[in-house]
Amino acid sequence: MEFEFTRMSPNGQIVIPAQIRKSAKFDAKDRFLVISENDTIIIKKLTRADFAKDLALLGRIAEAEEQVRKGETLTLPASMPIKEQMRKLDEYGHSLQRGVRKKKSKTR
Repeated sequence: MEFEFTRMSPNGQIVIPAQIRKSAKFDAKDRFLVISENDTIIIKKLTRADFAKDLALLGRIAEAEEQVRKGETLTLPASMPIKEQMRKLDEYGHSLQRGVRKKKSKTR
């Protein structure tokens, strides 16, 4: 991993340092996806092949964050066998589809 320092201009522009642009193979006409989370910004180079996948992933992340906010979560112990975890997840998914919402995070 590389790191360098930069700063923002009064117009809100940030220069990506030359060495990082070179190692990431960024070109002047490239397009980027910019993701913000609190004080962290992620810049991902877009390719046509990745664009649809990235958009779908962002949609799933937003949906998952909304489910967490609503308390629609399920916590499973790491020690539980994977087949049992999958069964519990399947049961939980079916209860959500039927409209049976869990109000709080539940450990099984």
